[in-house]
Amino acid sequence: MKIKSFIISILAIIGMSVNAQNAYITNIGDSTVSVINLATNTVTATIAVGNSPEGICASPNGKKVYVVNAVSLTISIINTATNTVSATIPVPVDHSLSCIAASPDGSRLYVLSESGSEPGKISIINTNTNSVESTVEVNYEPCGLSVSPDGSKVYTTYKGNESSIRVINTKNNNSLSFIYTNDNPNAIAVSSDGNYVYVAKGAKGTINGAVDVISSQPAESIFSQTKTAPTATITVGLKPGDMAISRDGKKIYVVNENSGTISVINTSTYTVSATIKVGSSPAGVSVSPDGKKVLVTNLGDNTVSVISAATNTVIATIKVGDSPWEIAFGNYTTSH
Repeated sequence: MKIKSFIISILAIIGMSVNAQNAYITNIGDSTVSVINLATNTVTATIAVGNSPEGICASPNGKKVYVVNAVSLTISIINTATNTVSATIPVPVDHSLSCIAASPDGSRLYVLSESGSEPGKISIINTNTNSVESTVEVNYEPCGLSVSPDGSKVYTTYKGNESSIRVINTKNNNSLSFIYTNDNPNAIAVSSDGNYVYVAKGAKGTINGAVDVISSQPAESIFSQTKTAPTATITVGLKPGDMAISRDGKKIYVVNENSGTISVINTSTYTVSATIKVGSSPAGVSVSPDGKKVLVTNLGDNTVSVISAATNTVIATIKVGDSPWEIAFGNYTTSH
């Protein structure tokens, strides 16, 4: 099995009621999804899906979870009321699927497929019909994927020689611009107000990486290819990847795969306020709907670390399936 060099988000968290919240973890090694009850920190169900599940995201209303099956080239739809697969969507592309993100209104899914030798693609799925309605060709070696809070833009990063961000207008699915970056960008997230994008960079993993804070405003210049200087650059750990933003927008949680840690960034000062040791080869991070817990999937030891957001300490370690993995930048946590 090919392990990708970029990082990735690894879980979808659903609030099933005021007191009950679940996390859905893709296990690429055994083609399953583990369901974790966050009240008890236990696995309550294991769901068989397609071959090599990677990306995952939740619908904004929490009723469905969408799982990207990288090798099967399909999307499994999980009904969160019954924790069963209710439908499967074929994605007609030639390359392995990876990231997935949902629009804020839940009407569209954006699914990234990538190849090192050919341009990647973003397949746009209509969730009312469960079918691909259009496809946008992007550049070589795409990895990160995120949707703006208002749903007007989709951002994707390229970790190859171009080292850039492409911005897509969701009204007509045309490129608005390129924002150029450096040092192998991988994960990307959008600030709560939509004014900034956060880009994890430094995928080589032998020296400390960083998170760039970049204004999203250059995306308004049609086909602008001017390199945008970051507003700030924050040094984090080795091989930074997936990121999650706290519910109040005041913190960014960054996975450092080769350090086995999570960096907590204060968005007011753009400084690292805490570094938390987690499991082996952490891959993905997400925040619970109530904002009280941060969950980290650990690819190296098949576990999920549960962190208290109040104390920045690991309060539980949960065993899940084989090689928990997930590529789900953007809108993949919700409650209902």
